[in-house]
Amino acid sequence: MKKIYLAPIKGITDRIYREIFGASFSGIELAVAPFITNSVSEKKINDVSPAGNINLKTIPQILTGIPEDFIALGKRLADSGSDRLNWNLGCPFRKVLDRNEGAAILTSPQRIEQFLEKVFRIELPLISVKMRLGRYSSDEIFKVLEIMNNYPIDQIIIHARTAEQMYNGEINLSFFNEALKISKHPVIYNGDITHKTDINNLNSKTSDVSGWMAGRGILMNPFLAEEITVDKIIPDNEKISRIRTFTDKLFEAYCNELDSPAHILDKIKGVWTYLVFSFENGNKIIKKIKKAKSINHYKDEIKRIFDSELIIITPVSRLYK
Repeated sequence: MKKIYLAPIKGITDRIYREIFGASFSGIELAVAPFITNSVSEKKINDVSPAGNINLKTIPQILTGIPEDFIALGKRLADSGSDRLNWNLGCPFRKVLDRNEGAAILTSPQRIEQFLEKVFRIELPLISVKMRLGRYSSDEIFKVLEIMNNYPIDQIIIHARTAEQMYNGEINLSFFNEALKISKHPVIYNGDITHKTDINNLNSKTSDVSGWMAGRGILMNPFLAEEITVDKIIPDNEKISRIRTFTDKLFEAYCNELDSPAHILDKIKGVWTYLVFSFENGNKIIKKIKKAKSINHYKDEIKRIFDSELIIITPVSRLYK
């Protein structure tokens, strides 16, 4: 069975989430953390260090187009114990693209070559890359991969969409397969894995990949990696009990570590925005949760929700409807 990785979801899969998730569910080999930049605080460095990620091994991700900044941050992360780094070439958000970072760099193969030439002159932890097929066009990846073939990159994670698509529109498996043929490095597939059948479907439609990365699919169904790797049916009552324990522990951790009720509620509501896809009438559940204006209001609402007749459902596949 190929390894399953947890994708970085900004605002959700932070250290607290990863630690509680790793203690509550199985099947995930490691996580890539949401990106950090060279101006990050020491607390953020500690949040992605091995000492702060006991339950789920985590690779720090760096967002920058400046090799000197990557090197400086990479050294800080190495000093904190990290043995792997990930370079973000996939972020599709407008603020990042406007700074000519993330997926914006995919339009400049020469810039990527200059970046890698400087970075790989320095002794750093293993470096992987997370990228899109391109910013505007899916064929932008081909020249980039030809350049990357000349450098000792650990592995390449490819989200099989362009940045322009964001997280909408169809996955482009034909261009992904062409990219697999070009790359001399191990490739991890990323994009729209929301159901265990997606793995079999992707296996039948792609060349050999080294592993799978899922993000929103795991946030919607935290049992997804278990269902794929163990291939067993988890009883609905067990799922409900484990989700309740997970969210209770997560909320308690947020209360202990975050500085204001508003921040705590924003974080836990963000988690539930995805998690309600595991329940029938999830739209009604999230409306009730979002109405919570205080810590006690949230606790009361959650108790009422779990004391009701909850019905578990499995989020449907987005790849092959």
